[in-house]
Amino acid sequence: MRTGDVGRERNQRGIVKAMTTDDAWGVRLEVELADGRTVHAQPWFPGAGERGDFHEVAEGDRCLCVPMEGDTYDWVALVGGGNVRDPVPEGWGNAVRAIFGTRVEVRRAGGKDVEGVVLRPLLDDLSTLVEHVSAIVDALTTSAVVAQDGGAAYKAAITLALTGVDVSLDAIKERVDTSKAGAGTLPHCSPVLRAQSEA
Repeated sequence: MRTGDVGRERNQRGIVKAMTTDDAWGVRLEVELADGRTVHAQPWFPGAGERGDFHEVAEGDRCLCVPMEGDTYDWVALVGGGNVRDPVPEGWGNAVRAIFGTRVEVRRAGGKDVEGVVLRPLLDDLSTLVEHVSAIVDALTTSAVVAQDGGAAYKAAITLALTGVDVSLDAIKERVDTSKAGAGTLPHCSPVLRAQSEA
């Protein structure tokens, strides 16, 4: 140890014990250090400010606690580092950038509104609707209608096709209205991802 290091704090592992609101940082952490002491620390996120990648912090999270310039009363906490007790989630590999956690919101700048991101069920519903509309077109353009029946077969084919469309429209309308609630939700919008819809 160099003489200048006497009385200076060292980096330590820590465990988040509690979170309190903070006007400047949104949240301030109460962290139990590896040596048993409890300190208050501000969370540090990659690229803070408008470029920041901010994530939720929960009680029990492990973190690396860094004393700024070795000061006992000025700690920052780098939260979310993986270790043997908290390995990376199953299914993640180095070939993909994966985000695990609660809801993620993507904005071009702070304070911008975000909306739900649509999911595959919307495409499934639209595919069903297009299939039924296609059946109407087929019925309208069919050459199998027998003229002598007074158009009864033609009318029956159109009625059957329209019944399918009506069922599809009712179901889709209900699901779309549900998914439009708030900033978007299931079944057509993701409950975990939001994105800014306009620049």
